[in-house]
Amino acid sequence: MTRDAIGAQIVVDTAHQKGLWREVFSTIGYLTSNPKEQHFGLGADAKADVTILWPNGEREVHKGLAANKSYRFKM
Repeated sequence: MTRDAIGAQIVVDTAHQKGLWREVFSTIGYLTSNPKEQHFGLGADAKADVTILWPNGEREVHKGLAANKSYRFKM
């Protein structure tokens, strides 16, 4: 079974920015699709705390993730 995180909400906090928010969508309009990858610009901050609110209601927190890297999270 593949899970694609549609409906997951992601909140990113850094030392200088609080509450950067994204939600994973499959489409946003007629005949469109969006990548499920989410990108957050952290500016000069070198690390971030990431909170994921999964569609099933579970909450996952990752502290001190390094900037300029890709991360993959699974529900």
